[in-house]
Amino acid sequence: MHYITLEGESVKELKEKLIREYGEDAYVIKVEQKKKGLLKKTRYVMIAGIRDEDYLQKQKKEILKAAKNKKIVNQENRKFSSNENQLATQNDPEDYVFTQDYEQTGYSYNQNNEEISNKLESSLLAQKLEKIEKKLDEMASSNIKVESVLDKYIDSLSALDYSKDFQQEIFDYLSRNLSYEESNSIEKIRKKTLDYIESKIKIDDKRISKDDIAVLVGPTGVGKTTTIVKLATNAKVNQNFKIKLLSADQAKIGGYAHLQIAAEILQVPFYPIVKKDDYISMISEKDDVIFVDSPGTSQKDSKMLGSIKEILDVRKKNIKTFLTISATTKYGDLIDIFERFKFLNYNHLIITKIDETSSFGQVISAITKYDIPISYITNGQEMTKNLIEPDSNFILKLAFNSEDY
Repeated sequence: MHYITLEGESVKELKEKLIREYGEDAYVIKVEQKKKGLLKKTRYVMIAGIRDEDYLQKQKKEILKAAKNKKIVNQENRKFSSNENQLATQNDPEDYVFTQDYEQTGYSYNQNNEEISNKLESSLLAQKLEKIEKKLDEMASSNIKVESVLDKYIDSLSALDYSKDFQQEIFDYLSRNLSYEESNSIEKIRKKTLDYIESKIKIDDKRISKDDIAVLVGPTGVGKTTTIVKLATNAKVNQNFKIKLLSADQAKIGGYAHLQIAAEILQVPFYPIVKKDDYISMISEKDDVIFVDSPGTSQKDSKMLGSIKEILDVRKKNIKTFLTISATTKYGDLIDIFERFKFLNYNHLIITKIDETSSFGQVISAITKYDIPISYITNGQEMTKNLIEPDSNFILKLAFNSEDY
């Protein structure tokens, strides 16, 4: 990787020049403003990174251009001398012969010097060109791709399942916020990345509390029922709340049974909801917290989503709607889930099954696009364990699959 410095009157001008001269793979590392001259006119200085191959190709073009220009100049000089001689002959042939004889020795001397100089310069250009072509051949034959520290770092995000969009987002941010020296330090790059992720994620400071109705929504298979059991256990055992469990999940075989067994273990009331009136009567009774398990549904099942919205539209208490997603879900599907469930006005996020994946990049890539706080994370099946109220440090550890980020 080569680094170059360009200077101009605008950032746009510099970017256009960079792409024009070095190709689409060239990228901006840093842009700074400078005041120059007596009038303190603003100038922009851009530090950019370009591939070795592109740099060498540019050098090759400049050498060929220089050689071509030199050849044209020599041709024009010869034409000029020839025209000058012809003009002198036409004006006074005798004077021309005398002058030609008189200056012959000096002219030959100067001509020889010029020829030697031209040959020497051509030889140097040829040597430079030969070296560049040899280097290009070596790179092509061995398929070498020389990357900067920043390039390699961005490429490494793919292994952690970060989306291409997020990688570009990080690259743009780092390019704007790292100095030239910092862009060659993996520690500085990583620290800036963590700062960026931390600035983009939100941690919930208003989790389940007294007088809440907690409704979990989300696609089939993310573990909503299991998560409700964990939340209910935490509310009953650790917060000493009077709770009630409701289930509107008529679609899933055994959906009621799982929650009913949990209610029996916790010794709390459980009621299935068949119609909207059932729900209204249940939430009218005095309880500290009511947990509602909604039907697991495809984000594309608009009819089922509509029935869930009917429940959420009954607002007799403080309803907190938790969108529940699985850490094992692909990035594209996560974006689809966030968009399709948006009309349910979810205002909190639960991430499940972090124990079933070795990477968290797809989740980070998705949640940084939406202004929704993370309330809980689950990482197992046990009722009394595996429920985490994360802070930003915990999320950053997940972001890089590391205990020590």
